[in-house]
Amino acid sequence: MKSAQSLILPLVTVLSTSMSAVAADLQYDIPPGQTIPYTVKVTVDAPDSTVTMAGVVTVTGKAASEDSLTLQFKGGLTKSEKTKARRGFGPPRFGGPPRRGGPSGIRSPFDQPDFPGLYSNTSNTLVISRSGQITSMKGNSQLPYLLGNLSLFFFEPLPADGQQSWQDGSGISITSKSSPAFGPRFGPFSGSNDETVTGGGERVDYQVTETTRKLVSIKRTYSLTSPPASGKESSYKMSGEGTWVFNQKIGVSESGDHKLNMEINRNNQTTKMPLTISWHRMSDEEFTAHKQAVAKREAELKERLAKQAAARKAAGPKPIDSFRKKNAMRQLTHKHWTAVWGKLEALNRIGPTPVVKEDMDMAMQVGILRGHSHEKVRASAEKVWAKWKGRFEELATEEQKAAVAAAVSDSKMEEQNPFVVEQPGDDGKGMRTWSTGSGKFTLKAEFVRVEGNTVVLKDENKRTVRVPRTSLSSDDQKLVERLSNDL
Repeated sequence: MKSAQSLILPLVTVLSTSMSAVAADLQYDIPPGQTIPYTVKVTVDAPDSTVTMAGVVTVTGKAASEDSLTLQFKGGLTKSEKTKARRGFGPPRFGGPPRRGGPSGIRSPFDQPDFPGLYSNTSNTLVISRSGQITSMKGNSQLPYLLGNLSLFFFEPLPADGQQSWQDGSGISITSKSSPAFGPRFGPFSGSNDETVTGGGERVDYQVTETTRKLVSIKRTYSLTSPPASGKESSYKMSGEGTWVFNQKIGVSESGDHKLNMEINRNNQTTKMPLTISWHRMSDEEFTAHKQAVAKREAELKERLAKQAAARKAAGPKPIDSFRKKNAMRQLTHKHWTAVWGKLEALNRIGPTPVVKEDMDMAMQVGILRGHSHEKVRASAEKVWAKWKGRFEELATEEQKAAVAAAVSDSKMEEQNPFVVEQPGDDGKGMRTWSTGSGKFTLKAEFVRVEGNTVVLKDENKRTVRVPRTSLSSDDQKLVERLSNDL
């Protein structure tokens, strides 16, 4: 299948002034260990924006035989997009919702982010014949807009001995879900539906225009067509021409420059997108300067991150964001153990974040939860408490420490009486019977106030009683919530 090769569309201008025959031994030759760097730029004139994809990639020889080469491709392109200004009414936004007065637009392939050719760490292993036929490809460097694999941009079929013109072409199957063995994942609708268009064809005509002892300039004319659109299916057309320059002295593609026009027809709507693709082999000086620039940017980034980390360390820990803290406290005091346990697990996953004095109420609640009735909650609370205990002992108030000390740290909490009697105080009103969650302990007392997660009561003898809210029955906890809101 040649579709990937023929969709590459590279190449540049005529570089010589004299005509001569193509060398009889014209072939690719990249010895093991040799790296060929290329700079690539693709520009797409989409309906609503101008999209540019550019970058530096390399092809390195891995193994060579009399008939074939094994090559390692590395790199990818960086995409940037400039939105076009629109005035008045017009066609629908490309890839977006319908505009008033027009039908829905064709979805842009850039709505799909998973094109490996747009990642800088993309890597392919290629096996090609010395005449440029792709034998195998391991990995994927697919680009959008029917552009094929980036790693194949630099390999076209070479002519047989002495040929001045030749052709390459095949039938193709364009689908949104799959692709030929070495071809691109065709179409801008990939991943969005089950659309398939079959029976298409492509053709590439090559014509040698000028040669020197070093370079061969070749005119390259390309066309791709698919059947007319019907139903949910789309049709595609892409055609154009350009110049491919081959360096016969060292056996590699030298440069490429190509202009294309692509049309997509779907739902009786046609979208046209002119494309330009250009690339050239970098000189040793250019590649060295590129690597130095990359190393400089990486060093600057590393230095900037180090300064930011030092500044954060010098500033010390900050209070938890008020919105996040409010949500966390609501979960940590929830009546259902699963909600409490889930939040504790989340606190465990974020690591040993230091807590500050303003967050001691949250730390206190974690400490109290070590005495929760459910085993999973107690276990998770112990893990978080191990990270926060030191800061709590250093920064918490005596009242907060007392509230945590009143909580039982193991699963036998309900076997101990949580109603701890303190010194007599003033008279209270509204006597009622309070009970623990298990109903094992009860106390007739009056509600006074809530201090964090501690409920303050007064018994019939006017003694102050403090009890963890989580120790009370669910009905009593609801009552506490209501009474505390009324204060």
